[in-house]
Amino acid sequence: MEQLADNLDLIKKAQEGDHVALEEAITKNQLLIYSLLKRYHYAKEDQEDLLQVANIGLIKAIQNFDFSYDVSFSTYAVPLILGEIKRYFREKQALHVSRSTKELYQAIVKAQEELEKNFLRNVTLSDISEYLNVSIEDIVFAYESQYKPCSLDSTLSDEEDITLIDTIKDRTSDFTDNLEIKMAIEKLEPKERLFIELRFYQGLKQNEIAERLFVSQVQVSRIEKKIIDKLREILI
Repeated sequence: MEQLADNLDLIKKAQEGDHVALEEAITKNQLLIYSLLKRYHYAKEDQEDLLQVANIGLIKAIQNFDFSYDVSFSTYAVPLILGEIKRYFREKQALHVSRSTKELYQAIVKAQEELEKNFLRNVTLSDISEYLNVSIEDIVFAYESQYKPCSLDSTLSDEEDITLIDTIKDRTSDFTDNLEIKMAIEKLEPKERLFIELRFYQGLKQNEIAERLFVSQVQVSRIEKKIIDKLREILI
């Protein structure tokens, strides 16, 4: 617990502009990067570049981690680090997920089906973690390994020619840099902000969020509409 507290303390100081704390936080979390990279198969000459891009994802996680999300830092950081790694390999198409990760993903899908039959409800990450005796971080990694990175300018669906940015506010030119929208997001509940993080900053589609949160896509669609309506009311 002391080590965890030290890590969170460094992250907090880094967010306040302490560059030394940022460097220490990066160093302290290198094991997380190595643990993610070793699950992929890649050429030796890519290793140095991969470490650099993975650290970009780590820095983003440190700078943007919200303590009110009620998730561990590693759970939050994994998708951001993997996003940078997958972007690096997008053009090369040379990234291969390890067999063990693929097998874990299949086990998670099967466990989800079995638990939902037993519990008669949507299961949580904690339910599956306990059932499989696997850490939540490993579950997140297995799911993230199945997804390709998505641009903020991607359309919400094949049927709708509406971008993620346009959904929130038609007149904004850049969702991530719009201060007014950022201020509105700060007024949302922690779970609503986490949804915005997944949907708009990480660019996950509705069906991908449904799989990650273990709910139906219909529920995700309702959640998204509710949050967008709430943001629009704040922005008026």
